Amino acid sequence: MDKYLRDLEKTGKKKSMAKEDRLVRQREAAIMNQRQREIAEQLRLQREAAQRRAREEAVQDRSEARQTKLRATNNSFMDAINRSRSPPPPPGPAPPMEKGGLIKQTGVYMLHKGEVVVPANRVKTVDMALKKDKKVPLKK
Repeated sequence: MDKYLRDLEKTGKKKSMAKEDRLVRQREAAIMNQRQREIAEQLRLQREAAQRRAREEAVQDRSEARQTKLRATNNSFMDAINRSRSPPPPPGPAPPMEKGGLIKQTGVYMLHKGEVVVPANRVKTVDMALKKDKKVPLKK
């Protein structure tokens, strides 16, 4: 009988130890699963942050490209304006145009009341009208 009780005790201890081992393994597995979930969450957050940074950089690159294009367009526009500007007037007083004639240089001229400036592209028309009225043409 004594032997039977001893065997029972050993078996009971083994059963409780096996149960305890199983519980320890389950706790360890739960802890590992929790750690894996935490690591997976950290990786997901890092991936999202990297994607967000990439999107922001792409937006910034597009914005910089637009600004560069605008600057280039503005510079081209300003260059065209500067090229189209007439040279500065010659120093000294503005020459009078009392006798009329061909303007040889762009600049400032003194005009009197009653005088008319005829654009170069209209001189031919004015000359034909003057000839018709038997007056002196503008061109010499």
